[in-house]
Amino acid sequence: MMLVELHGCAAPADAACALLLHQSCVARTWLESKLRDALAPGARASVFAEQLARCNDPARCPHADALPPAQAARAFLDSSVTAWARLEVGTVGVAEAVAALPPGMWALSLQLAPDGSACYAAVVAGGEDGVPGLGAAVARYPLAPTLRRELVALRARAKQWRAALGRALLRYADEVRQRKRRM
Repeated sequence: MMLVELHGCAAPADAACALLLHQSCVARTWLESKLRDALAPGARASVFAEQLARCNDPARCPHADALPPAQAARAFLDSSVTAWARLEVGTVGVAEAVAALPPGMWALSLQLAPDGSACYAAVVAGGEDGVPGLGAAVARYPLAPTLRRELVALRARAKQWRAALGRALLRYADEVRQRKRRM
């Protein structure tokens, strides 16, 4: 976030792409935790995911990608677990991905600063002729304590809504299965 503040005005396209990449990495971390929770304990995929998590701890091993166990775990997960392969963020650079957007399409990123003191917004236009970031902009919006409290309350309500939606979808799936069994 500090880099965005320092370079956002000088190179808004680069700053916007950096915020988009950060947002993708944060989303990937959250989705990976959900995938790990969904894997059956003791299953081969679960064992390899745990092995890779232990290898990727920078405190334990700063160069984990070079280790054969990490390489084997990643190869197994990439080839055997479709959801795992879809978590990959680094296959295409952000600038290339933005350049591939159709003209007239925009990518938007809204992120809360790690300390909750500000909200960052980045927007970048789809590319034309392979050039990303035409019309890019980055902004930092400071959050007063009252706005932070409102945001926390909104986050709590969104969490409750997601839980209720999950329960409703499970009930719906159960009803569909029961209907199919009756047929």
